[in-house]
Amino acid sequence: MRWIPVWMITIAVIHSALAIVLYSSFYAQFAQRGVWGSVTSNDDRLALWFLAAGAMMFLIGYCFLYMSHVPKLAGVILAGIAVVGGVLLPASGFWLILPPALGILIAKPAT
Repeated sequence: MRWIPVWMITIAVIHSALAIVLYSSFYAQFAQRGVWGSVTSNDDRLALWFLAAGAMMFLIGYCFLYMSHVPKLAGVILAGIAVVGGVLLPASGFWLILPPALGILIAKPAT
């Protein structure tokens, strides 16, 4: 099931690249404001969380890469995030988390 971490890392890289493209002006403003306490609006928060979500997805995928078996609970949590996020924001990338979540759930346990 090596495709699962590769999928997660790929989505994370795309997500982070998209964050940099979409929110580069916000990140520049953070630096201009002196970084500390520079996130002051909801748009700033969105820019920060969009980039942070990509980093977290990368970390999850990277950890999965080195695990001989990914626990079913990880699949349940990822599926929950995909479904809840997808229902709340249907035109989003949340649905892209569903394939690896289902892959984890249907994978045979390591022996």
